[in-house]
Order: sequence, then structure tokens, then C-alpha cells
Amino acid sequence: MLLQSGTLLQNGKYRIIRSLGQGGFGITYEAEQVNLGRKVALKEFFMKDSCQRVPDTMEVYVPIEENRAQVLQFLRKFIREAKMIASLDHPHIVRVLDVFEENGTAYYVMDNLVGGSLSKIVAQNGPLSEAEAEKYVRQVAAALQDIHSRGMLHLDVKPSNILLNAKGEAVLIDFGISKYYDADGEPTSSTPVGLSRGFAPLEQMMTGRGLKLGPPMDIYALGATLYYLAIGCVPPDATFVNEEGLVRPEGISDRLWHVIESAMQPRRKDRPQDIASFLSLFCESPLPESEPESEPESEPESEPEPESTPSSEPDQRPKQEPELDSGSEPTQDETLLRTPGPESDLAPGPDLATQFVAWLRRWLWPVVAGIFVLLALVLFLVFPRPEKNVVVPNVPPTVRVDVAPLPTTGIIEGHQWVDLGLSVKWADRNVGASAPGDFGSYFAWGEISKKRYYTWDNLKYWNNSTESFTKYGAADGKMSLDISDDAARAQWGGTWRTPTFEEIKELKEKCIWEWSSQNNRAGFRVTSTVNGASIFLPTPGCRSENKRFSADTYGYYWSSSLNPDNPEHAQGLYFTRNSIGWLDSSRQIGRSVRPVSE
Repeated sequence: MLLQSGTLLQNGKYRIIRSLGQGGFGITYEAEQVNLGRKVALKEFFMKDSCQRVPDTMEVYVPIEENRAQVLQFLRKFIREAKMIASLDHPHIVRVLDVFEENGTAYYVMDNLVGGSLSKIVAQNGPLSEAEAEKYVRQVAAALQDIHSRGMLHLDVKPSNILLNAKGEAVLIDFGISKYYDADGEPTSSTPVGLSRGFAPLEQMMTGRGLKLGPPMDIYALGATLYYLAIGCVPPDATFVNEEGLVRPEGISDRLWHVIESAMQPRRKDRPQDIASFLSLFCESPLPESEPESEPESEPESEPEPESTPSSEPDQRPKQEPELDSGSEPTQDETLLRTPGPESDLAPGPDLATQFVAWLRRWLWPVVAGIFVLLALVLFLVFPRPEKNVVVPNVPPTVRVDVAPLPTTGIIEGHQWVDLGLSVKWADRNVGASAPGDFGSYFAWGEISKKRYYTWDNLKYWNNSTESFTKYGAADGKMSLDISDDAARAQWGGTWRTPTFEEIKELKEKCIWEWSSQNNRAGFRVTSTVNGASIFLPTPGCRSENKRFSADTYGYYWSSSLNPDNPEHAQGLYFTRNSIGWLDSSRQIGRSVRPVSE
């Protein structure tokens, strides 16, 4: 699969020395630029899951016909990426020196960064000092500020993509999944957005046109990178952070933890919204862990003490007033007892009669009132109340008729339905599932079969643009699935179909949702408030390209309805353990279907 040492490219201009590493989209080599006698880094486009190399040659090819369009799309993006990086001029962004096509693929040449990646440095030597970690993160932040100003996000900031140059400065590399975005946060290309677990924010798990881009996505990754550099381990996944929060390790300062915690907030609106705001966190003083609930009460004013002649004896009087017996405001009598006088610590106390009167005022009347209330309650319960004369009309006796309860379950075409007392009956499992707790199959919206890859290029009715389709939405005005394009009807037959968005809303709003598990799968037990019947909705996540995302964490379910405000998107249901909401997603993503019947 790799180019062998000594391989020549561009008619001998570059000579391969060794491989430096391989990712999902390319292989990076150390090479020599022969005419200048200097070492460079050379990256070859090579999609690991789709490309192969002809034996004994350097030629790259795609053996599976259905993958070729997708590979070509990413190849063009690879070349655009190289040209885009070459147009940048920033000391903390890798410099691209050359780009060319050869051997059925493409290559670009970069400066050879000799200092290694920050991930390897931490793995070999342990966490960096806080000063070092902050220095590198500030340098990468400056690089991100530059690319953000161009309407672009990196989307893969992590320690393995930060290398040190000969000066020991951080340099950001690998713009393979970077994206440009417009003023509304919409990506300007349709290629899927990848993610690195632990460093990608929660919203990056969304794909397609449902994803709104913005600087807070890179800022989350920057905070996660600081976590790794200062603590020495990969941060918890964003789904865990969303559910459980960040746990502060021992030994990290309040100041640095304030930066990390602020940047890694699960909700993007709670993070700094731009790099300048992120950098300002380093200058802020974090709040103490607990604030007093209220300001302490000021001490009662006392008359100024007259000047006295100095004494050789130290003042032995107490510096603090004794506390009141109660948390309430002091009464007038208590104030008389506790206010310092001009000549001594306490003024002369009142006589016994005054103290007794004060005691009566404070305690006697509440006791008497309580006794009267208790006596009234006893009289009400013990003595019978007179009954009123009620005239009962001559009504014939009622006749009791026993009615058999309606069934709450049944079978249609071999698949069980559950009656929740709603407008439709719900299936007890997902399409393709062998048991109620199983995930089942995934379908792109408007398609009736599961598939290996879920992309725009192989989406039914797609017309080479995420805004253009040959059916549904703007194409024909149809805003809901035809039964011929309904996965539930195609797979199960009978009267089964995909629920409408209104039917999904009815399920959410008229049932009780309790987090539970079934068949070792997490999800929600949805119980009718009418008859107590229930169904279980697991968390199957979704599929994009040939990968599954967010399984056991997110539940995504299609409805048969398009979004009336954005017909390029379809609607549905999504949920996690802590939230339930409405899905608004581009059609090419593979999601689950829970059928209904009349």
C-alpha cells in the first residue's frame, strides 16, 4: 500500500525516504527535494477504505465502481486544500511548497517539521508544564484566528495535528476536513464532517446541511487540546461531557481549569464565540468555587467611646459581639441587652420583671394561639355535623353492563403493534430489528433499503446539489413521503408506514418518557397515560458514509415529513438521556424508522 523508500516522483524531483503515518484520507512521507538537497514532508491522497495500489507499481485505483464518484469528490477537495494552505501565510500554519497529480492520485509538498507532534511528546514525556501548554495553545489559537477571518474552520484541531518546527514553535497541520462556511453558518461544500473522539464538540457529530459551522467548534477542540497537554490524557468524549460534565483532575491550577472548562462547554453558545474571547480567558480570574449566599449583616452601631488615657495593660475586651439566639432580627429588648455601653462591655441588664415581660411577648402568645387551633381541630373531628335533608328523585336503578377492554396489542403482517391510546398504533420495534431493544436498519430519507455508504452522491432523487432534487420539496411540491418511497411499507408491508411529524409530536407530548434499557440497549420507555401500554425506543445513533455515529447515546428517528421552512431537510425525533427534541436533518444520513399503522 505504501510507496517504497527510494521511489521517485515528478521526474526525480522528489525521492521518498520513509513513511511518517497514514490516516483515513492520505499517507504522509518524509522525502527529499533532490535539486535543493533538503528534506520535505510529502502527502499522498489515498482513501484507506476505498483505494488500492496496483502491485509492483505506484498507480492508485478504486476497485469498487460505486465508490469512484465519492473518491473523485475527495480528491478534488484534497487538491483545493493544498492550494488553500499555500495561499495562507502564517508562522503557525504549515507551509505548502508544491502540489501535483501523478499515479492516478495527487500529492502536496510541505515543510518538514522536525520537532514531532505534541501528542508524541506528551506520550513519551508526560504532561507539559502549564506555561508550555499555554504557549502552544496560544500559538495555535493565533493560526485559527487567521483562518476564521477567511470564513474557514479547521475542524480537526488535536495534539497529533500540531507539530513543532526547528524553533520549537507550534505549527497546525492537516486541513483534510476543513470547511468554508457562509454568514449563516452553512458549509459551502457537501463533503461529510469527520471527528476525533475527545476533541470534537457534540454538534460536530451532526452531518450534512443540518450542521451550522462557527468558531466555537474549533474553540472546543482547542480547549480539549489544552486539557491533553496539561493533564496527559485524551479528554472524555463530548457526549460524556454533555451528560456527566468535566471532572477536574488534581494538580491543575484554577486559572488553567477555568480556560479548559469554558472552552469545553457542551452547548456551543456557552463557549467563547471567537478566538479573541478565548484568549481573554487566560487573563480572567476564575470565581471561587462557592460564593456566600448573602452579604454579612452589619453590626449595630454603637455610640463612640470617649477618649481615654493610655494604659499599660492590654485591652482584654472581646473584639466580637456575641451571636443572637435566633436568626431573626433582634427585638428591642434584646438590643438593650446586647448593645455595648460607653463605660463597659455590656450595659446594665434589666430587672427580672422586665425579662419576664419580654419572655411573655416572645413565647406566650404563639403557644396560646396554637392551643386554640388544636382544640378547634379536635371539636371538628369528634362532634358529628348535622346532615341536611336531601330530596332524592325517584330514579330507576342503574343496570351494570360489563364491557370487555379493547386489546392493546396485535399483529399486522407478522409485526406487533401497541395501542398507546393515540391517533395511530405504534410498532414495538424498529424496521430491521429482531427484538424491541435492537437498533435495526438505517435508511436515508426517501429510500427503502439499507446500504453500505450514506452520502449525497448515492442518495436517491439527489441532483448533484444539496439544494436540488428530482423529487420532493421544490422539485414537485410534495412535502411528505409517497408510500412507494416509505421504508416501513416496503420492508413490512400491510398498512405499516413511517409516522408523520405530527404523529411523532403526539407521541412525545402525550406519553410519559422514562430513561431505561432493554436488551442491553439504552433508550426511553414511552408509556401511555391512557391505558398504561408502552413501547421502547433505543438509541441507534445514525450512519454517515460507512460509519455509525453516537450509538447508545443518541436516538434519531425519521418522520415522513419534510421541513416546510427548509424542504431540503426532513423532520423527525432525536433524544439523549437528558433531552428530547425535534430532528431537522439533510436527507442523505442513515437514520432509524419506527413504523405506525392506522
